[in-house]
Order: sequence, then structure tokens, then C-alpha cells
Amino acid sequence: MKIGVFDSGFGGLSVLSMLRKQYSFDYVYLADTANCPYGDKNVGQIAHLSFEAIASLFDLGADFVVIACNTASTILPSIEAHFPANKVLGIIEPTIVGLKKMSIKSLGVLATQRTVRSALYLDKLSPIPVFQQACPTWASMIERDCIVSEQIHQDVRQLFQKSPEISHLLLGCTHYPFFNIEQYLPIDVQVVSQGQFVADALAEVTQSRPQTDAQSTCQFYTTGSPDAFARRASQLLGYTINCQYLDLTTEKISP
Repeated sequence: MKIGVFDSGFGGLSVLSMLRKQYSFDYVYLADTANCPYGDKNVGQIAHLSFEAIASLFDLGADFVVIACNTASTILPSIEAHFPANKVLGIIEPTIVGLKKMSIKSLGVLATQRTVRSALYLDKLSPIPVFQQACPTWASMIERDCIVSEQIHQDVRQLFQKSPEISHLLLGCTHYPFFNIEQYLPIDVQVVSQGQFVADALAEVTQSRPQTDAQSTCQFYTTGSPDAFARRASQLLGYTINCQYLDLTTEKISP
């Protein structure tokens, strides 16, 4: 089986890494870096870009596609209406299922502007108290390999000003696990990332069991510069990759 993984950029690599640790599928990863970030785009733009990217992954032979992007996953019903039934998995629903199984006193969510505005975590996790903070510059920090610690401090501080009782912190964008976020948090806050939730959901929908004894392959594609993507992705993954250019026949969309 071949699994497609789609994100606006490098963030989905955090999900891909978790999947490859547990399942020896073949993978194809597509990063729409020409249009990254998605978090400040409107619904129509996100839908158009997501449709093009997911269709391309199916054209590349994917049997199933994981949307490793919270922003794109906010429009999952529209995406599902365009593709074969039970062939696309978003990241928000598995996260909500996983969080509901945990003992959470109060949840903080760091995410993109679009994910925060969607209020999906607020609505679907009720009655758990949820406090959100939009972090509009964070994905770009990872994309550009330019970490601005003061901005991270400021956004985290604003979140905890909304509630000092936060017990768990959800990294609601797949770019964020690449930050060493614990250094900015109170010592007793538990950080939750989404990779394991997606891995569990993928096992359920594909009826697969964890298997890592076989060799898996992964092809990487980007809508931006393949060389630039390969360099940065190799840094984040800890091993060297090769990347190919993919034309989605979509012009770059400005914020």
C-alpha cells in the first residue's frame, strides 16, 4: 500500500516520521511550499490548493492520503466530497478522538490563524476547557530556519494569560513539533503533538497493524525548489533525502 502525505510545507514531516516508525508502507510526500503558509489564506484558496495537491498524490499512485495540515483539515468535509469515500484522513478528527481519551484538566492550543478561527477544537472538545492562541509566524520560522525566540515567548505568554490552569498543550500545527517548545512552558505542562493520533487512525482505516520489520520507501515532491526543500527536510528528518518538483498548475497565491 502507498500512503500519500500532504502538507503546505515541512510540518507534515513530523507526521511522516511517526508513520514510518510504525508502518512499513511506501510513502509519497507532497509539500506545497510555493503557497506556504496556508494559515492566513481564505477558505476558497485553501480548498483549491488542497484539491490540487491531493489529486496529484492519487495520480502519483497513493492508495490513501493523510492531510498532515491542520489548516487544510478545517475544510475536510469539502475535501471528502471531492475524493473517493474513506480514502482521505484529516488530522483534526484523530486528534480530537485521542484527546478525549486523555485526562485533561484544561487544554491550551497553539495553532494557525485559520485553525483558531475554525473553533473546531473548542466546539468538539467540550466540556474540556480549551484556550487558543494563534501563532501566525511560527510555520514560516520552520520553513525559513529562522527561529525568533522572543516571538515564541510572547505567543506562549499570551496563551497562559488566558488561563494559568492549562495542564496540557496541543501543538495544533504539524510544524510546531520541530520547536523545542518545552523550554518556553511552565514545568508541569504536558505537551501533546499529533503524530501518534494520526498513526492510530491510519491503522484503523487501513486495518493495518504496526510493522517496521520491512523496508519502506518514500518519494518527496515540492511545488517550490526541490534543492531547497531537500536541504531543509534533511535537517529536520536527520537523514538525507532527494526531492522532485511537482507542478500543480496553480499559480502562487499571495496572502
